[in-house]
Amino acid sequence: MSSVINNRARKPRLRQKPFSTPSPVSTIEDFTAFNARAFFDALIVDIENGIEEMKLQSPWVTHRRLDALLPVLEAAVKRGMTLCCFLREPDFWPHRGNPDLDVETKREHADCEELFNALRNIGAHVNIRPSIHEKIHVIDNLITWDGSLNALSHRNTFERMTRLTSRHFAMETITKWRLDTCIECWNNRCRLSFGKAQTQLHVQLLAEQLLQARRPCMSQYSIADLAGIDQAMICRLEAGSANIKNGLLVQMAGILGYELIPVPNVLVPAVTTYIHEQLSARGARLGQKSKRK
Repeated sequence: MSSVINNRARKPRLRQKPFSTPSPVSTIEDFTAFNARAFFDALIVDIENGIEEMKLQSPWVTHRRLDALLPVLEAAVKRGMTLCCFLREPDFWPHRGNPDLDVETKREHADCEELFNALRNIGAHVNIRPSIHEKIHVIDNLITWDGSLNALSHRNTFERMTRLTSRHFAMETITKWRLDTCIECWNNRCRLSFGKAQTQLHVQLLAEQLLQARRPCMSQYSIADLAGIDQAMICRLEAGSANIKNGLLVQMAGILGYELIPVPNVLVPAVTTYIHEQLSARGARLGQKSKRK
Protein backbone atom coordinates (compact mmCIF):
# COMPACT_ATOMS: atom_id res chain seq x y z
CA MET A 1 0.00 0.00 0.00
CA SER A 2 2.76 2.38 0.91
CA SER A 3 4.58 1.80 -2.38
CA VAL A 4 1.43 2.60 -4.34
CA ILE A 5 1.00 5.76 -2.38
CA ASN A 6 4.62 6.68 -2.93
CA ASN A 7 4.35 5.97 -6.64
CA ARG A 8 1.32 8.18 -6.85
CA ALA A 9 3.13 10.86 -4.92
CA ARG A 10 6.03 10.70 -7.35
CA LYS A 11 3.81 11.24 -10.39
CA PRO A 12 4.47 14.64 -11.88
CA ARG A 13 1.74 17.13 -11.23
CA LEU A 14 0.25 19.13 -14.02
CA ARG A 15 1.81 22.56 -14.01
CA GLN A 16 -0.74 25.23 -13.36
CA LYS A 17 -0.63 28.28 -15.57
CA PRO A 18 0.55 31.33 -13.68
CA PHE A 19 -2.02 33.97 -13.00
CA SER A 20 -2.10 36.55 -15.76
CA THR A 21 -1.31 40.16 -15.08
CA PRO A 22 -4.45 42.00 -13.96
CA SER A 23 -6.16 43.83 -16.80
CA PRO A 24 -5.84 47.61 -16.92
CA VAL A 25 -9.64 47.68 -16.51
CA SER A 26 -9.01 46.89 -12.83
CA THR A 27 -7.73 50.46 -12.45
CA ILE A 28 -11.14 51.91 -13.31
CA GLU A 29 -12.17 54.27 -10.56
CA ASP A 30 -15.84 54.53 -11.48
CA PHE A 31 -18.12 52.33 -13.60
CA THR A 32 -21.78 53.23 -14.07
CA ALA A 33 -24.46 52.19 -16.56
CA PHE A 34 -27.11 54.66 -17.78
CA ASN A 35 -30.32 54.40 -19.74
CA ALA A 36 -30.99 56.89 -22.53
CA ARG A 37 -32.77 59.49 -20.42
CA ALA A 38 -30.15 59.58 -17.67
CA PHE A 39 -27.28 59.45 -20.18
CA PHE A 40 -27.86 62.86 -21.74
CA ASP A 41 -28.09 64.62 -18.36
CA ALA A 42 -24.83 63.01 -17.23
CA LEU A 43 -23.07 63.62 -20.55
CA ILE A 44 -23.97 67.32 -20.51
CA VAL A 45 -22.51 67.64 -17.01
CA ASP A 46 -19.28 65.97 -18.19
CA ILE A 47 -19.07 68.30 -21.20
CA GLU A 48 -19.68 71.37 -19.04
CA ASN A 49 -16.96 70.22 -16.63
CA GLY A 50 -14.54 69.37 -19.44
CA ILE A 51 -11.28 71.30 -19.67
CA GLU A 52 -9.16 70.26 -22.64
CA GLU A 53 -10.78 68.06 -25.26
CA MET A 54 -13.62 65.77 -26.20
CA LYS A 55 -13.56 63.02 -28.81
CA LEU A 56 -17.11 62.26 -29.90
CA GLN A 57 -17.82 59.33 -32.20
CA SER A 58 -21.48 59.22 -33.13
CA PRO A 59 -21.92 57.57 -36.53
CA TRP A 60 -25.25 59.23 -37.35
CA VAL A 61 -26.48 62.79 -36.93
CA THR A 62 -29.99 64.25 -37.03
CA HIS A 63 -31.22 67.83 -36.85
CA ARG A 64 -33.41 67.17 -33.82
CA ARG A 65 -30.68 65.77 -31.58
CA LEU A 66 -27.92 68.03 -32.86
CA ASP A 67 -30.05 71.12 -32.20
CA ALA A 68 -30.45 69.94 -28.59
CA LEU A 69 -26.73 69.39 -27.99
CA LEU A 70 -25.24 72.14 -30.15
CA PRO A 71 -25.46 74.94 -27.51
CA VAL A 72 -23.59 72.77 -24.98
CA LEU A 73 -20.95 71.78 -27.51
CA GLU A 74 -20.54 75.37 -28.73
CA ALA A 75 -20.09 76.65 -25.17
CA ALA A 76 -17.39 74.02 -24.58
CA VAL A 77 -15.49 75.05 -27.73
CA LYS A 78 -15.76 78.74 -26.81
CA ARG A 79 -14.16 78.17 -23.44
CA GLY A 80 -11.22 76.43 -25.09
CA MET A 81 -12.09 72.73 -25.42
CA THR A 82 -11.08 70.90 -28.59
CA LEU A 83 -14.05 68.98 -30.01
CA CYS A 84 -13.18 66.18 -32.46
CA CYS A 85 -16.24 64.55 -34.05
CA PHE A 86 -16.06 61.22 -35.89
CA LEU A 87 -19.11 60.65 -38.09
CA ARG A 88 -20.13 57.90 -40.48
CA GLU A 89 -19.64 58.50 -44.18
CA PRO A 90 -23.02 58.49 -45.97
CA ASP A 91 -23.54 56.04 -48.82
CA PHE A 92 -21.98 57.20 -52.11
CA TRP A 93 -20.38 60.17 -50.30
CA PRO A 94 -17.24 60.20 -52.50
CA HIS A 95 -19.56 60.71 -55.50
CA ARG A 96 -21.57 63.58 -54.04
CA GLY A 97 -22.37 66.18 -56.64
CA ASN A 98 -22.64 63.54 -59.35
CA PRO A 99 -25.77 64.35 -61.37
CA ASP A 100 -26.40 60.65 -61.98
CA LEU A 101 -27.18 59.95 -58.32
CA ASP A 102 -30.82 59.32 -57.45
CA VAL A 103 -32.92 62.03 -55.85
CA GLU A 104 -33.03 60.39 -52.42
CA THR A 105 -29.24 60.08 -52.24
CA LYS A 106 -28.79 63.71 -53.32
CA ARG A 107 -31.23 64.80 -50.61
CA GLU A 108 -29.37 62.75 -47.99
CA HIS A 109 -26.02 64.25 -49.04
CA ALA A 110 -27.38 67.79 -48.83
CA ASP A 111 -28.83 67.08 -45.39
CA CYS A 112 -25.57 65.57 -44.11
CA GLU A 113 -23.54 68.46 -45.50
CA GLU A 114 -25.77 70.87 -43.60
CA LEU A 115 -25.31 68.93 -40.36
CA PHE A 116 -21.55 68.60 -40.81
CA ASN A 117 -21.26 72.35 -41.48
CA ALA A 118 -23.30 73.13 -38.37
CA LEU A 119 -20.62 71.37 -36.33
CA ARG A 120 -17.79 73.05 -38.25
CA ASN A 121 -19.41 76.45 -37.69
CA ILE A 122 -19.07 76.13 -33.91
CA GLY A 123 -15.39 75.18 -34.28
CA ALA A 124 -15.68 71.39 -34.11
CA HIS A 125 -13.30 69.17 -36.07
CA VAL A 126 -15.40 66.98 -38.36
CA ASN A 127 -13.93 63.64 -39.50
CA ILE A 128 -15.97 61.53 -41.94
CA ARG A 129 -15.16 57.82 -41.80
CA PRO A 130 -16.67 54.89 -43.71
CA SER A 131 -18.43 51.99 -41.96
CA ILE A 132 -17.92 53.08 -38.33
CA HIS A 133 -20.62 51.89 -35.94
CA GLU A 134 -19.15 52.25 -32.42
CA LYS A 135 -20.57 54.93 -30.14
CA ILE A 136 -17.68 56.27 -28.06
CA HIS A 137 -17.06 59.58 -26.30
CA VAL A 138 -13.85 60.41 -24.41
CA ILE A 139 -13.49 63.58 -22.35
CA ASP A 140 -10.14 64.95 -21.17
CA ASN A 141 -8.48 61.54 -21.75
CA LEU A 142 -10.13 60.40 -18.52
CA ILE A 143 -13.88 59.78 -18.89
CA THR A 144 -15.05 57.23 -21.47
CA TRP A 145 -18.65 56.78 -22.55
CA ASP A 146 -19.30 53.55 -24.44
CA GLY A 147 -22.47 51.74 -25.47
CA SER A 148 -25.26 51.56 -28.03
CA LEU A 149 -26.65 55.10 -28.14
CA ASN A 150 -25.90 57.61 -30.90
CA ALA A 151 -25.48 60.86 -29.03
CA LEU A 152 -26.10 62.99 -32.13
CA SER A 153 -29.10 61.12 -33.51
CA HIS A 154 -30.97 59.30 -30.71
CA ARG A 155 -34.70 59.79 -30.53
CA ASN A 156 -36.78 57.32 -28.52
CA THR A 157 -35.19 53.84 -28.60
CA PHE A 158 -34.11 51.93 -25.49
CA GLU A 159 -30.32 52.08 -25.23
CA ARG A 160 -27.50 51.62 -22.74
CA MET A 161 -24.40 53.73 -22.16
CA THR A 162 -21.61 53.02 -19.69
CA ARG A 163 -19.46 55.69 -18.06
CA LEU A 164 -15.93 54.67 -17.05
CA THR A 165 -13.39 56.83 -15.25
CA SER A 166 -9.85 55.67 -15.97
CA ARG A 167 -7.04 57.47 -17.76
CA HIS A 168 -5.48 54.18 -18.85
CA PHE A 169 -8.77 52.88 -20.27
CA ALA A 170 -9.48 56.20 -22.00
CA MET A 171 -6.07 56.28 -23.70
CA GLU A 172 -6.40 52.64 -24.73
CA THR A 173 -9.83 53.38 -26.23
CA ILE A 174 -8.49 56.39 -28.12
CA THR A 175 -5.66 54.33 -29.60
CA LYS A 176 -7.67 51.21 -30.50
CA TRP A 177 -10.46 53.12 -32.21
CA ARG A 178 -8.12 55.68 -33.85
CA LEU A 179 -9.64 58.67 -32.13
CA ASP A 180 -6.16 60.22 -32.07
CA THR A 181 -6.10 60.65 -35.85
CA CYS A 182 -8.25 63.75 -36.23
CA ILE A 183 -7.05 65.39 -39.46
CA GLU A 184 -7.75 68.92 -38.21
CA CYS A 185 -5.68 68.31 -35.08
CA TRP A 186 -2.85 67.13 -37.33
CA ASN A 187 -3.16 70.30 -39.38
CA ASN A 188 -3.02 72.46 -36.24
CA ARG A 189 0.05 70.65 -34.93
CA CYS A 190 1.77 71.08 -38.27
CA ARG A 191 0.98 74.80 -38.39
CA LEU A 192 2.68 75.16 -35.03
CA SER A 193 5.63 72.99 -36.06
CA PHE A 194 6.36 74.07 -39.63
CA GLY A 195 6.92 77.50 -41.07
CA LYS A 196 6.42 78.32 -44.75
CA ALA A 197 10.04 77.61 -45.69
CA GLN A 198 10.10 74.27 -43.87
CA THR A 199 6.81 73.24 -45.47
CA GLN A 200 8.14 74.02 -48.96
CA LEU A 201 11.25 71.99 -48.20
CA HIS A 202 9.06 69.05 -47.14
CA VAL A 203 7.04 69.38 -50.35
CA GLN A 204 10.22 69.23 -52.45
CA LEU A 205 11.49 66.17 -50.59
CA LEU A 206 8.06 64.56 -50.81
CA ALA A 207 8.02 65.16 -54.58
CA GLU A 208 11.37 63.42 -54.97
CA GLN A 209 10.28 60.52 -52.79
CA LEU A 210 7.03 60.14 -54.71
CA LEU A 211 8.99 59.79 -57.94
CA GLN A 212 11.38 57.27 -56.40
CA ALA A 213 8.58 55.18 -54.86
CA ARG A 214 6.37 55.26 -57.92
CA ARG A 215 8.90 54.10 -60.48
CA PRO A 216 9.49 50.59 -59.09
CA CYS A 217 6.11 49.56 -57.73
CA MET A 218 3.43 52.24 -57.32
CA SER A 219 1.28 54.11 -59.81
CA GLN A 220 -0.02 57.63 -59.42
CA TYR A 221 -3.49 56.14 -59.18
CA SER A 222 -2.60 53.73 -56.34
CA ILE A 223 -0.94 56.48 -54.27
CA ALA A 224 -3.88 58.83 -54.87
CA ASP A 225 -6.31 56.09 -53.87
CA LEU A 226 -4.44 55.42 -50.60
CA ALA A 227 -4.37 59.13 -49.78
CA GLY A 228 -7.97 59.73 -50.82
CA ILE A 229 -7.05 62.54 -53.23
CA ASP A 230 -7.23 63.17 -56.97
CA GLN A 231 -4.54 61.74 -59.23
CA ALA A 232 -3.98 65.28 -60.53
CA MET A 233 -2.70 66.25 -57.08
CA ILE A 234 -0.02 63.55 -57.34
CA CYS A 235 1.04 65.02 -60.67
CA ARG A 236 1.38 68.48 -59.12
CA LEU A 237 3.22 67.07 -56.11
CA GLU A 238 5.74 65.32 -58.30
CA ALA A 239 6.29 68.59 -60.16
CA GLY A 240 6.84 70.33 -56.80
CA SER A 241 4.10 72.85 -57.61
CA ALA A 242 1.24 71.71 -55.38
CA ASN A 243 -0.11 73.91 -52.59
CA ILE A 244 -0.32 71.04 -50.12
CA LYS A 245 -1.92 71.24 -46.69
CA ASN A 246 0.21 70.09 -43.79
CA GLY A 247 -2.28 67.39 -42.82
CA LEU A 248 -2.03 65.86 -46.29
CA LEU A 249 1.74 66.19 -46.11
CA VAL A 250 1.75 64.05 -42.96
CA GLN A 251 -0.61 61.55 -44.57
CA MET A 252 1.45 61.23 -47.75
CA ALA A 253 4.66 60.81 -45.77
CA GLY A 254 3.05 57.95 -43.83
CA ILE A 255 1.97 56.20 -47.04
CA LEU A 256 5.55 56.33 -48.31
CA GLY A 257 6.97 54.99 -45.05
CA TYR A 258 8.28 58.31 -43.72
CA GLU A 259 7.56 60.32 -40.61
CA LEU A 260 7.76 64.09 -40.20
CA ILE A 261 9.77 65.05 -37.15
CA PRO A 262 10.94 68.40 -35.78
CA VAL A 263 14.56 69.14 -36.71
CA PRO A 264 16.61 71.95 -35.12
CA ASN A 265 17.27 74.77 -37.60
CA VAL A 266 21.03 74.32 -37.39
CA LEU A 267 20.70 70.68 -38.50
CA VAL A 268 18.32 71.24 -41.44
CA PRO A 269 21.11 71.60 -44.07
CA ALA A 270 22.88 68.44 -42.91
CA VAL A 271 19.65 66.44 -42.69
CA THR A 272 18.53 67.67 -46.11
CA THR A 273 21.86 66.67 -47.68
CA TYR A 274 21.70 63.26 -46.04
CA ILE A 275 18.17 62.63 -47.32
CA HIS A 276 19.15 63.67 -50.84
CA GLU A 277 22.14 61.28 -50.73
CA GLN A 278 19.99 58.41 -49.48
CA LEU A 279 17.34 58.99 -52.14
CA SER A 280 19.99 59.13 -54.86
CA ALA A 281 21.64 55.95 -53.59
CA ARG A 282 18.29 54.19 -53.43
CA GLY A 283 17.49 55.29 -56.98
CA ALA A 284 20.84 53.97 -58.18
CA ARG A 285 20.25 50.59 -56.53
CA LEU A 286 16.79 50.30 -58.07
CA GLY A 287 18.24 51.20 -61.47
CA GLN A 288 20.86 48.46 -61.22
CA LYS A 289 18.21 45.90 -60.25
CA SER A 290 16.05 46.82 -63.21
CA LYS A 291 19.03 46.47 -65.59
CA ARG A 292 19.78 42.99 -64.26
CA LYS A 293 16.22 41.95 -64.99
